[in-house]
Amino acid sequence: MLVQSSTSAIAALFVSAFVLGVAEADTTPTDTVQEAYPPALRGDDACGPDDPDCNVCMRDVPGTFARLGTTSKTRDTLRATIARRTVGRRMGLRHYQSIVSFTAADGTEYLALSRSARRPGRGRIEFVRLPVKGERAHPLRRLGRFGPGKLEHVVRVPHGNHPGGMQVLGDVLAVAVECDGRRCKGPARVLFYDVSDPASVKAPMTSIVLDGSQGEPRQLGRASKASSVALTKLVDGRFLVYVGGRHSGRYGHFYVSDGPRLDAGTRFDFVHYWSALKDDPERRIDPLLGVCTAREGGVCKEWDRYENTTFVTECGTGRIYLVGMGERRGKVALHRLRARDRALDFESVARKRVATSRTSFGVSLRNGGGIRVRPDGSGFDLFIADRFPRQRGGLLFYQYGSDDPGPES
Repeated sequence: MLVQSSTSAIAALFVSAFVLGVAEADTTPTDTVQEAYPPALRGDDACGPDDPDCNVCMRDVPGTFARLGTTSKTRDTLRATIARRTVGRRMGLRHYQSIVSFTAADGTEYLALSRSARRPGRGRIEFVRLPVKGERAHPLRRLGRFGPGKLEHVVRVPHGNHPGGMQVLGDVLAVAVECDGRRCKGPARVLFYDVSDPASVKAPMTSIVLDGSQGEPRQLGRASKASSVALTKLVDGRFLVYVGGRHSGRYGHFYVSDGPRLDAGTRFDFVHYWSALKDDPERRIDPLLGVCTAREGGVCKEWDRYENTTFVTECGTGRIYLVGMGERRGKVALHRLRARDRALDFESVARKRVATSRTSFGVSLRNGGGIRVRPDGSGFDLFIADRFPRQRGGLLFYQYGSDDPGPES
């Protein structure tokens, strides 16, 4: 069973109400998949590109995912850090963990990269401003090309030493942070930053502390882990968060906000524990991942070690999908979030493998990956970062895109 304590029992009742909730504004289900989507689990598909607390939806998510190019059309070099690799070592910095693309409130394009460190409180988020039209880029003579960005701001991440997976939702950046190594102690967290003005970002505005206080399995003591995070807005205005756990997300925890806001007063309630392990006594239901043939560590082969995860809402249906970016050989997978048996579950939909560096010491999903839905909802772009900064402060990253099918007929 999932829960034993009275706190856990409350969480179980909460997830039942969450999954089986009814919303008057919901439309009538039109197919068997939609029938499995109670209104409480529908994503908000009415968001615009400038909304501060949600992302635009994507048309035909499975079809768009199938059109994702497996080779990078763009291989750009960013002047994204002030430290060379040797300087980074002296500062105790380690490799990049995630890369996300977003637009600030003033319309300026940014990249944010998370980077781990050896000591607690030394991990950081680097905000890279991309040039506006007509602005000259910064030349990188050694590489014989132009870097399109400049490091504008660095934020040290409190509590842990391993800021990992990230997702941007409107003007909010969610970062999964955990302790890695003997020097760092304390529970994992998900930190939420207001990035409407990236140059002024300082402390997180709110957080989820993964200390088992809400009855979460596998979150006590040094077992507390947060390797990745996915965030989306539901049709009822609340926010759903999925936090990948230990060993690059072989299991994870779902949380939902206490109201229709993301600010300093927001609190999150634990609602469900999910696992891709073939045998897991903490899990309430077996996952919808297929045959679930166990492989290394007893993990279902339809799941992977995901360093980064992103929620995407489908236009028209409100279906919620999770894009998982695995650490092995450029694997990218698509899973559908489902509600069944008074629980939340992932169903395997599709997977692809994109061409990256041959090892994790180059441009690899082991180091940092992220996706961004295009403003018109026609497709998305996948970003993959290098492991370390290159000479003269350059950072190499690849960009992959899904083909634009054109307007809907």
